[in-house]
Amino acid sequence: MDEGTTANEQHFEEYYERFGQIFPTHPTAKIVYIPGDNDIGGDDGEELKPSKVRRFRQYFSEKPAWIINDNVTIYNINKITLERPLNDPRLDIKDGEDSSDRYIRIFLSHLPFLSNPGSFTYEAIDKLKPNVIFSGHLHASRYVRIHRKHLRAATYKPLSGDKKTAYKVHTFDLSYHKDTEELLEIVIPTCSYRMGVPEIGYGFAVIDGTNLKYTVLWTTKRFHQLISYVIVVAIPLAFLLLTVLFKILRNICVCKRNPRTKLPLYNQML
Repeated sequence: MDEGTTANEQHFEEYYERFGQIFPTHPTAKIVYIPGDNDIGGDDGEELKPSKVRRFRQYFSEKPAWIINDNVTIYNINKITLERPLNDPRLDIKDGEDSSDRYIRIFLSHLPFLSNPGSFTYEAIDKLKPNVIFSGHLHASRYVRIHRKHLRAATYKPLSGDKKTAYKVHTFDLSYHKDTEELLEIVIPTCSYRMGVPEIGYGFAVIDGTNLKYTVLWTTKRFHQLISYVIVVAIPLAFLLLTVLFKILRNICVCKRNPRTKLPLYNQML
């Protein structure tokens, strides 16, 4: 939420209710929420308060990891608080057996995960072995593919950022990334116009076996939308104004062409 870090308890609850109205969810749908710096702070020297972290977890039921169906595990990798799951959540289900290779493992991180890698990044990769990473924060659509041993050279490139590829569905073979130890990170653009960027949209991904299909569902540019609203309202108003002005001018012309003449009283008597 855009003002979560500055909100008091009452305002945060109002923002939470408004968020639910904007993004209603189906009772049977699995929803995963992770915090960003606008929720708990911690960006550009902003103080990270444990109370804000606890508040977010209380409202949004944040967890270290989520098991989705039988083939996907999602890990909450928080580079703001430097917290992550210590083990694969399926270990308890499999009586301690490491069965992580049988599932697609997804990292979710608000901050770009492979950017400026440190010990936290390397430990999470070695322990949890992600097949794909989804992140945000940059407010733009980006991606990077790089070998695990060369993370410091990671450079994010545009993804679906031009007119030719804006609506392209990109396909990634996750088994290839696993065999080559190549990491794939996709940065999802912002969906809020309040972030101050012209391009906003929603990342949309589908996993079919070991294939990942991804695209961006771009929304209408807000300035174009506002201009269209102005045009839609302005045209009828202009037409109405011209109609009224035309009637006024026509009446004035008619009055000038047909002036009224009054006869003297004595002529009328004759």
